[in-house]
Amino acid sequence: MKSKFKEIKFSNVAGCVCVIYNPTTNSILLTKRKDVPIWTFPGGTREENENPIKCVCREIEEEVGLSIVSPLLFAKYKLKNGGQKNLYFTTYAKGNIKIDPNEVSDYRWFSITRLPKYVGLYNAKTVQDFIKYLVTKETVTREQRVYLKKELLTIFLSNPLNFLVLIVKYLINRLTKKTFKL
Repeated sequence: MKSKFKEIKFSNVAGCVCVIYNPTTNSILLTKRKDVPIWTFPGGTREENENPIKCVCREIEEEVGLSIVSPLLFAKYKLKNGGQKNLYFTTYAKGNIKIDPNEVSDYRWFSITRLPKYVGLYNAKTVQDFIKYLVTKETVTREQRVYLKKELLTIFLSNPLNFLVLIVKYLINRLTKKTFKL
């Protein structure tokens, strides 16, 4: 018997991110990456044959030790390589925050209207897309754009020491042929 449900295709989804949102305080959870000193949302790369919802749940549990419930898709970012990044949000997470020290150096709750000094231009745009979704209830679809020169200039202007750390880490990653992600 043929299923009445269409097969879900998610092979083009490269990664998933989750905005953990507290509507009572109008705040979001951000993590400071260990490899690059920027504030970002927890998330990561989808494993082979992994459903995007399972990916985002796994990544949140790995990075911050929380179990999220019912993540909702609020944005789809098209990548240059033809892939896609799914952005989810949840208003409910179980457990106590316990960061993975290999990936995350710090975490904090920030007001959605008062982001930290350096959140990165890409993540600031994600917050704008999230606010747009909260108002319109329509999934945002757009190209993902990361302007490396602007990101680096913003880091340098906000904290020259962080900029030097970033450059050193970048050079080490290049010499050891590790992937550098911003």
